[in-house]
Amino acid sequence: MTQNKIMISSPFSGKIIQLSDVPKQKFSNKMMGEGIAIEPTEGEMVAPVSGEVTQIFPTKDAVNLLTDTGVELLLQVGIDAEELEGVGFETNIKEKSRVSRGDSLITFDLAKVTRELSSLASPIVIMNRNQVAQFSYTSQSNVIKGETIIMELELTE
Repeated sequence: MTQNKIMISSPFSGKIIQLSDVPKQKFSNKMMGEGIAIEPTEGEMVAPVSGEVTQIFPTKDAVNLLTDTGVELLLQVGIDAEELEGVGFETNIKEKSRVSRGDSLITFDLAKVTRELSSLASPIVIMNRNQVAQFSYTSQSNVIKGETIIMELELTE
């Protein structure tokens, strides 16, 4: 068994929330996977790792990334943002494109999203949980985009 350690940076600046506190069961019950959430204080999502954009949701509020080490990430702005049907969101990347940590993925109208959504909690979820042996999260309560939020993610192969 080979182990790799990777670090995941914050795609947003804002307040860190435990996934169990996200007001949507598929996230709080970790049905989608393990992770953390952030309430953004700025209208931009950046790449938390280098990798490939495997999916951009048609509603422009979420993306899936595949890291070079095989971790599949779901990054989403707020809860139920798909109901906005893309209004107030712009994608800055294309599917199948390669991104580097810190590249801008999505920009959004923070004021509109704050008004329209039931929650700004924005999940960062590891979709292929079965390939991850161990997690270690930051103990900070607020984070600036680009700062490490998942410190040691140990992968098993």
